Amino acid sequence: MWVFVENLDVLGHHGVYAEERKEGRRFRFDIEAELESWERRDQIGGTLDYRRLVDVVLEVVRGESVQLIETLAWQVTDRIFAHNDVRRLKLRIRKRAPDVLGNPDWVGAAFDAVSYTH
Repeated sequence: MWVFVENLDVLGHHGVYAEERKEGRRFRFDIEAELESWERRDQIGGTLDYRRLVDVVLEVVRGESVQLIETLAWQVTDRIFAHNDVRRLKLRIRKRAPDVLGNPDWVGAAFDAVSYTH
């Protein structure tokens, strides 16, 4: 079973350049979490509440500023694995980058990770 959050939009103050950290940038997250196990009953306790995934992202993005989007991806991945019964995680982070030549819509990083406890 997979639980997902798509297009989670968050303002963050991260980046290599001072203006990114000062002004902030829009970040967009897509998360897919494969559950280690799930119970076939109609109760939230038998699955992973996707609000927990959102809480992790907000905690990391609103936390200490980092330079690399890859660092944000690693921090989110590590915290999700540490506090949830997740076997595999797919994470994609995109950031608005108006100062990049060619004016791309988004730049970013993606992880496809298996829990280190398995």
